[in-house]
Amino acid sequence: MAKRKFVAGMACRQLIDEVIERRVPLTLTNKDGEMWQVHKAYFLHRDGDRLLIAQPVPDSNDGRLEPAAGQVVAVSFKKGYNKCLFVTCIIRSESIRDENDQIVPALSLRMPQQVEKVQRRAYNRAAVPADLDVTVTLTPVNGKGSVVNGWLSNLSAGGMGVLVNEDAGQQLREDQQFLAKFTPLPGQSEIGVQVRLRHTQAADRNNLYLLGLQIMGLEMSEEGRHIVRQIARIVGIYERRQPIGQHSDLRAGR
Repeated sequence: MAKRKFVAGMACRQLIDEVIERRVPLTLTNKDGEMWQVHKAYFLHRDGDRLLIAQPVPDSNDGRLEPAAGQVVAVSFKKGYNKCLFVTCIIRSESIRDENDQIVPALSLRMPQQVEKVQRRAYNRAAVPADLDVTVTLTPVNGKGSVVNGWLSNLSAGGMGVLVNEDAGQQLREDQQFLAKFTPLPGQSEIGVQVRLRHTQAADRNNLYLLGLQIMGLEMSEEGRHIVRQIARIVGIYERRQPIGQHSDLRAGR
């Protein structure tokens, strides 16, 4: 198992200062009841133990973030060949003046003590090998709607493609969230992740539909980050089992 990489202390502050200087985009994740929310923002300023980011904007129709002091959130951003992750809490909403002397709505977060660096190749997507038949069960998180059964088409630590029959594919709606359960390889334990439907498209055969599902919330906990590493290893196995020249094949059908 690859050794985990953390940036802490002075190196952590230097990393944060660098992404502030470059106004690096970030993704902020929080949980509202049973539903995950994902927002986009960028780094603005560091003031001692406070980290200020631009007011987060939702990347879906799930609603805006309602900041509350002490609310736990996860922040992720790209840096070189790594995806950087940390969990922190909200201090308050406020406004600051930018370099053009304009008032900018901002969110004040507690400065992290450390940042974990995950190689971005962990988020590579691989097609399921043709000799595997991996079933997936999708259970609506809010209890509304029917359980959907399908077949895994491709997988990464950030998302998955799932083939379903035509009736299910036409009834599902974007941004709907599910608990997805699947056993990626024979003899392995079942994996359960919460996902959000990003898009649906007709597959190329057998009247199937391909669901594009975003995996959500794994960065919020140690258990979730363990699943990220587990999926990354599975993706590596899938890639090695592809025919030569097809390691990047993300076909809708198999």
